[in-house]
This record gives sequence, C-alpha cells and structure tokens, in this order.
Amino acid sequence: MSIAAGEDHTCAMLGGLSPIVCWGGNDHGQLGDGTNIAHPQPRSIVIMGDWFRLSGGGSTTCVDTITSAYC
Repeated sequence: MSIAAGEDHTCAMLGGLSPIVCWGGNDHGQLGDGTNIAHPQPRSIVIMGDWFRLSGGGSTTCVDTITSAYC
C-alpha cells in the first residue's frame, strides 16, 4: 500500500490488482478522473500499465509505470 497527498487531495495504491483510488479537491484535475469536480469519497482511477510508484504534491499526482509516468 502507498499513499500520496497533495495540497487538498489524497491518492492511494492498495496493491495487487486493486485500482488506485483518489479523493479530495480536484480544481486542477489532480484526481486523474478526467474532471475538475471534487470528490469527498475515494474514486477508482484507471491507469494503463503496471504501476509501481505514486507521488503527490501541490495540485499534482503522478503514477509511474514500468514504461512511463502519468501526471
């Protein structure tokens, strides 16, 4: 399990085949769900590839996969 927090949002990787979940403010699209709508409850985020690292800060969240990074 890994948790990353930014200014007003949080994301977590639960491990295994579980999705990445994010919640909180989303003014800049930092939750990665394709919207700018805040979500107080965790939402599953679909990331293509085999992700292994999660980081967050300010209004950004990044996920690293074996072949690339998504921010």
